[in-house]
Amino acid sequence: MNIEKANIKKTIQSLLKEYFDDKEIEIPKINDETRLIGSNALFDSLGLVGFIVELEEKIEEIYSVEIEIADEKAMSRFKSPFINIDSLSEFLVGKINES
Repeated sequence: MNIEKANIKKTIQSLLKEYFDDKEIEIPKINDETRLIGSNALFDSLGLVGFIVELEEKIEEIYSVEIEIADEKAMSRFKSPFINIDSLSEFLVGKINES
């Protein structure tokens, strides 16, 4: 499978908007550098876990591929793929395209 990074970014951004709309939480403008974890981030650790589960389901629904995002490979990286939308998109493109 050959998924482009721009498509994954759109999927993540769309899901982020849905996620926070459902929780009735206003979030700032979302872009490639929007922080997912760390200082000034959208999520605490528990929130990130919930979002990752929803993202895995959305990827399976849209791209018909089942992946585990928070696996050992993701957790053992020197630079976390969960820092921002751009880094998560890059990581997901690799995971999906190797499936």
